[in-house]
Amino acid sequence: MRFKFVAAILVASCLPAMAESLPVQGSLAVVSGVAHVHKNAEGTYIEIENPDAARSVGGFIPFGDQSSFSNLSDLDGRTVQIAGVVGVDGQALISLTDPDQLTVVN
Repeated sequence: MRFKFVAAILVASCLPAMAESLPVQGSLAVVSGVAHVHKNAEGTYIEIENPDAARSVGGFIPFGDQSSFSNLSDLDGRTVQIAGVVGVDGQALISLTDPDQLTVVN
């Protein structure tokens, strides 16, 4: 019984480190940092500024899904957390299609 408890503690202590490890294409990732929002014809890009991250990962909201997200311009300069599957299109991006994937931390 003690061994199971110690193993559970060890696994739980590694979870935050795994969340900030190098995300690879197709993996589920949660990243946080200061958001920089850029809109263009394809959709909205959210660059995540996190100097502690080993690899830069950003968010992308396709043009058709932007109406699901309220006040995207208000996110600029705020600390946010995004979650989802990492895709690579020149850079690592998480496609955001559900507002629950984007959380304002501060």
